[in-house]
Amino acid sequence: MEVDKKTYDLWANRMDNPELLSGALDRIKGVLGNRIEEIRADKLGIHFISNSRIIMSVYASYPHLRVSFAPAAGLLLQEDETFDVARYNFWETTWRMTHECYTGMSIWITDEDHLDTFEKLLERIKAGVG
Repeated sequence: MEVDKKTYDLWANRMDNPELLSGALDRIKGVLGNRIEEIRADKLGIHFISNSRIIMSVYASYPHLRVSFAPAAGLLLQEDETFDVARYNFWETTWRMTHECYTGMSIWITDEDHLDTFEKLLERIKAGVG
C-alpha cells in the first residue's frame, strides 16, 4: 500500500521540509511493509492500519512532521526513555500499571537525523518487542 500522489501533495505542501514526509513514508513502507493493510487519509492526517486498527498516524499540517503511535502498534515505552527527536510525549492515558510503561506516544520530526529514531521505533513495532 502506498499514499496516493494527491494525498502526498496535500500534506507535503503544508510542510517547511516535505522531504521529511517522503522519508517517513519510505521508512514505514520499508520496515512495516506487509503489516500495513490499509492507509486512510483525511483532513487531519494519514493513518496506517493493521489488524483493522490504526497503529500510527502522520500529521504534516504543522511546519514539521508529527507521528502518533497508537497503543495498537505494540510499543512498550519506559518512562525514563529518551528519543532523539525535536519533541516527544507519552500519552498519559496509555499508562499500563501491569507493564509499568506507556503504550502510546507522539514524536515531532524536524530534520533528517530524527528519521533514524523514527525508524528505530518502527523496528520495535516490527519485532513485536515494544
